[in-house]
Amino acid sequence: MPTLNRHFIGTDNATPELIVRWCQQQWPTHLPSGLLFCVPTSLAMRRLRDALTRAYHAFHGVRFTLPAGLVTYFMSRTMSDIATPTEQLSAWDKVFDWLQTEDAQNLVATWLFPGEKAWLSRPAARYAIAQRFITLRATLAEAVLDFTSTAQHPQTQLLESRERNRWAALEALEAKYRETLSTAGLVDPTDVQLACFQNPTPQSIESQADWRLIVACVPDIMPALSKLFEAAPVCDILIQAEEANADAFTNIGAPAPAYWQHTPLHLPDTAIQIAENPADEAHCIEHFLTQSGSLNPADICLGVLNHEVMPTLTSTFATHDIQIFEPDPIRLTDQPAVRLLQTLFQLHQESRIDFIRPLLSSSEVTNLFDTSYTQLRTDYNELIEQHQPTTLQDALQFTPEDAPLHALLMKIQQWLHQIHADPSEGSRAILTELFGAAHADPVKHAILFSTLETLQQLFQEISTIRLPDTQPSIALLDARLRQITLHPIRGASDCSYEGRLEILWSSAKVFVFSGLNEGLFPDTTFEDAFLPNHFRTQLGLRADHTRIARDAYLLETLCKRIPERNILLICSRINQGGEWLKPSRLFFQCTPEQRKARVQKLFLEAPTKTVPLGATSAIKLTSALDTWAEQPQIKRLSASAIRTFLTAPIDFWIQYVLKLKDTSPLPSGVPENLFGTLIHSTLEQLPKVKSADPTEIEAFLVATFTELFAQQYGTSPNTELLAVRRAGIKRLQSAAQCEAESRLQGWETHYIEGNTRNTSWEVTLDVDGRPITLYGKIDRIDYNASTGTWRIID
Repeated sequence: MPTLNRHFIGTDNATPELIVRWCQQQWPTHLPSGLLFCVPTSLAMRRLRDALTRAYHAFHGVRFTLPAGLVTYFMSRTMSDIATPTEQLSAWDKVFDWLQTEDAQNLVATWLFPGEKAWLSRPAARYAIAQRFITLRATLAEAVLDFTSTAQHPQTQLLESRERNRWAALEALEAKYRETLSTAGLVDPTDVQLACFQNPTPQSIESQADWRLIVACVPDIMPALSKLFEAAPVCDILIQAEEANADAFTNIGAPAPAYWQHTPLHLPDTAIQIAENPADEAHCIEHFLTQSGSLNPADICLGVLNHEVMPTLTSTFATHDIQIFEPDPIRLTDQPAVRLLQTLFQLHQESRIDFIRPLLSSSEVTNLFDTSYTQLRTDYNELIEQHQPTTLQDALQFTPEDAPLHALLMKIQQWLHQIHADPSEGSRAILTELFGAAHADPVKHAILFSTLETLQQLFQEISTIRLPDTQPSIALLDARLRQITLHPIRGASDCSYEGRLEILWSSAKVFVFSGLNEGLFPDTTFEDAFLPNHFRTQLGLRADHTRIARDAYLLETLCKRIPERNILLICSRINQGGEWLKPSRLFFQCTPEQRKARVQKLFLEAPTKTVPLGATSAIKLTSALDTWAEQPQIKRLSASAIRTFLTAPIDFWIQYVLKLKDTSPLPSGVPENLFGTLIHSTLEQLPKVKSADPTEIEAFLVATFTELFAQQYGTSPNTELLAVRRAGIKRLQSAAQCEAESRLQGWETHYIEGNTRNTSWEVTLDVDGRPITLYGKIDRIDYNASTGTWRIID
């Protein structure tokens, strides 16, 4: 029986060099064939391959894989009968057909989709739900589970009956899904993985029956992989840590939550900084790198987790001739070629003339015609102003046949016919016409080249669906387009923006870790409607506690390896929207003495100002320390102040203790507090109208609101104000209906805010042994004479 061999390889160097040092201890002169290295990311794979090449000059028969690809080395099934992503969506679509027709008594649908089943007739909704189920099944497979085994799991049986019924409904859908695929001789790829995890059988590598698996410093491991590790002929687990920390890791090398969540982290206090906002973070980073003399791109590793920092940081670095490579996946639907297709899909579905405007903005479309873009837009605007067409047919009717715009509209109509006849082939023909003459260089035009290559593969996949009685549709093609992301190609960019699993693999001299705020680091995004974190833990899945342990390990290991002067750990107080952010909890996972100092640093200390002169920023909270130190006791508190304290304690301190101005961001147009005042002032006039007729009440409220609005903003407001005025009128129209129903039920308003008869109320509460007076005014008090009942509305 193979055993897992754990090896602790230290922390004194970058991960690739540590792995090479371990390999040279095993094989001093050359690497044997039959080694399979499992590494966390593609960048880590490239760096390890380069490091091994430098050490051994050349090697043969050595393989590299990511954790997700490891299963292929234990899979005996051929790939030809595995369902494609398009076939998976199509199979789920047939399951929803069954749900709509065979589940007439809603025995299944009731538990999954309460309420009406009208969404079952909308293809887009079907495919969106199908994608949720596909993702959920893939997540469960991490612990060798599916819907059926989860429904029968002992922990599921402990849930309340509603949740058990939900999983039983999912079990029924999964059975129908498998049946649908099996009729076409297909199997779901997740089921192939499950079979492999349940009975892993090592496959030969390059005619070698025996090979050796080396799990090279992978700190984020899904539980099911442990079964593959145990089935490998030989498995070495390399852990970037010291032997003395052996109890901090599981048997497969993952950071143990019990250790990393309760052990103080050794983070250098001098490396921790706080910025006022994301823009200030970028300037802090520039200041740090300039002070350290490390503006050489090869020396810099950016672990930038806060995406709001990137625009300013990219611009700032550009002044130093430094480019930043961003590895984040790019949505296929963000690319111009795909947006053109989706616009045609919408035009085909709704035939609205406004979908033509985006096509006029595309140079690929306008270049097909012997006229300028400006002339086409001018003709289009005149057409709209003079004839106000609503459909493509209307537009063609009012456009002269010899006009370039008519030729463009005819071309659009031709494209719509092609898409209607065959969505995939029609789309392929349209893109060939638009981009066929272009020569996309895989290097200079990498994204366009990747987009067209991906679309070609997708069209081929859709045109060869093997499920019976399945025709490719526009909705299916659109759903697949929305699923796909592109991976930017890492070329000769100057500076790397790297993910959390890659920072330990970098040999840079200076490390900048930005965005160390709750929700970003540690990462806490595992919640799911079917799999909340506590249930994930009970099922043995990766959950919030495992992610916290992983991030704690990565942060401390980085700080152990890098000198204090060469590392920056930075977080923001507020985001771009002005909302307060919390520093990462990992900052406070330290000794009590350190915790006190860090609380003062992160909550009281003003950040170092590095923004240019004239820039605006948040308030310096330490500008008047005496004000902070000695404050008179608060003896009266309004209800609004309590709400502010509960939602934003710092806002409460600034407004009600320091007596500074309101810090809440105001939207463009009408500020939210003034909008509420206008609505309140209008409703205060309700007693003047005595009728219970909703039409009369509505007319009175709208007229009153319009008059008050005009007094505040004039009779010719701009577009934003018009939108706000319309929103107010719609709310008051709804209020009129409610008021009419209330009056018909016998309710009569006796007191209303703004009326002198409505005096304020007060009540004294005991708070920590001190009296606090809570005061306020009630918006409205009604009385129902028929029942003798009073009601308070606030």
